[in-house]
This record gives sequence, C-alpha cells and structure tokens, in this order.
Amino acid sequence: MTMKKINIVFAACLLILLASCKKDSSIEIPISTVFDTIWTNNVQPGSALLSLNNDISLQKQNQTYPYYGSINTSLAPGLSLETTNGQLLGPNNTPVTGNINIKWTVAESKGEVIRNLAAYNSGDIDNIVGLLYIQFEQNGQILSTSSNFKMQIDYYPPTSYFQSNYLLFHSQDNFSNQAVWQQIVPSGLNSISYDNNHFDINTNNTGWLLIGHSESSSSRILTLRPSLPSPLYTNKNTAAFLLTQGAVYSMRADFLNRKFYLDQLNSGLRNATLLIISKMEDSYYLGKRSFSIAPGTREMEIDSITTTKVSLNQMLHELNSL
Repeated sequence: MTMKKINIVFAACLLILLASCKKDSSIEIPISTVFDTIWTNNVQPGSALLSLNNDISLQKQNQTYPYYGSINTSLAPGLSLETTNGQLLGPNNTPVTGNINIKWTVAESKGEVIRNLAAYNSGDIDNIVGLLYIQFEQNGQILSTSSNFKMQIDYYPPTSYFQSNYLLFHSQDNFSNQAVWQQIVPSGLNSISYDNNHFDINTNNTGWLLIGHSESSSSRILTLRPSLPSPLYTNKNTAAFLLTQGAVYSMRADFLNRKFYLDQLNSGLRNATLLIISKMEDSYYLGKRSFSIAPGTREMEIDSITTTKVSLNQMLHELNSL
C-alpha cells in the first residue's frame, strides 16, 4: 500500500472516530482535506485564524479633517477626539498641514469587540470593556507624532457594568501575526479615568486602544477549560471568548495541553456565555453555551454548528447582552 493510500485510510478512520464521539446530532465535525490537530505558541501568517479575523473585523471609517496644528471633532456618537498638545509629523519629521484622514473604528457592542479581537492575544488583560482604533494619515501615508503629542478621547463604551482600576492598552494594526497588547504606563501624556458613564482617555499612542480591567486574585473563583467539538479545532483556526454582564474575556490558548482556558472570573458575576468561532478552509463554525457561574474548575463541553460568514457577522453584530 502506498503512503498516499495509507494517509487516505487514516483520514477516513479519523472521521469515523470523530463521528462516533458525537453526543448530539447538532455537533458539526468539519470535513477537511487537511487533518491538522497541532497547536502553536503563536499565530502564523496565512493561518485560518487570521483569515477569520479579516473576514469578520469591522471596516475602519474615514473622516477628512483640515489640520492646522490641532483637531477637535466628533467621530461618532459616543466618540470624540481633541488634540491638546504636540503635532502630527510627515516625512522627515516635518509638521504637516492641510487635509488629513482620520481613520477610526469603535466597538459598539460585545460582538463588535469580538469581531476585532479574533487574532489578538489579550495577554494578562482580565476583561475587556472597550475597544477603539484611531490613526492619522495624509496622502495614504501614516503620520507620526511629536514627542509631546497628546490627544484626548471622550469614549462611551458598549458595556454598563463598571468597576475601578481600569487600564489602557495599545497595539499596532498588524494582522500579519498575532498582536500583543502592551499596557500604557500612566504619565503626563497618558491617563484614563471613568465618570458619568464614559471614559476620559489621554494618550500619545495611535492605533488600537483597549480598555481592560485587572481583578484582584482574591476575586477569581472559576477555572474554565472548554472541551472543543473535535481535535480539528485548534488555536490556529479557532478563537474562544467568555461574555459576562459587563465585559468580554478573550480566552488564552494552552498550546501544550491543546486547550483554551480562563481562570479569572470575578466572584460577583452570576451568568456567562461561552463562545467559540472557527474557520477551516472555506467553512465557518460557531459554538455558544450559556451557564451559571460557580466556584471550582469546569471542563465544559461546547458543540458547534456550521454557519456562513454573513450569518456569523450578523450574530456578532447583534450580540450585546446575555
């Protein structure tokens, strides 16, 4: 028997084995010509997860603005921008004037947070309560900023469950690899505060800005380990999230044990929804399960169904409350 025939027989046996493990006819096992069950320590360019991210991420908006040293504008309901110091710089670090393009997007629901985070590693961010993107361009070129540049952002996030100790994170717009969020250290140019249902953000960073919250270790009561529908779901083609009343948790990937995990749920929370989204070849998959939070470790099974890109985007667009 040739090696090619052996591979075909092995693939067929794998499909039969996976199908026999199904506990419910609603579980969808992807039929793929590539049987890759390997997890990786970071997402590589060309992976299915990056393709999924590009398929569902929000389109950035554009606003033309006559720039002559300062900016004061409303980008969208709940999002306004004002530069309070410094300058935008073009080639050779020369100050620019004239029309510039403000490229921006803002997540207006939990689903829209997820649409922009599929290929992002949230690192040590315990939960996510806001996400936006602001960049400045002129003639198609991204503008840099002077060392004393500062912009003030007035932002009303999509969530309504607020605590204290909010942190600001930054990441460049780089979908060629898995982005890593860096916490912005508070300084004279960078600060964040919350009052009257909105965030007041001062920063000299452009690109992606994420508002997260760090919980104390004493409040963490649940360790969650979802059991994926089949071994074909890996961190190269799948993203896992947990939604609570006031935040989105991006689950971490344990590539050694081939699992997603989360162990930082606040004891004050009662209900949550586990969500997985996946892309394998040209097919899309969605898994969703709601549950009540209780102390301890949970190996939670989650099923998936086949969906389309249009349906997946629509579901995420409408996803806000539990």
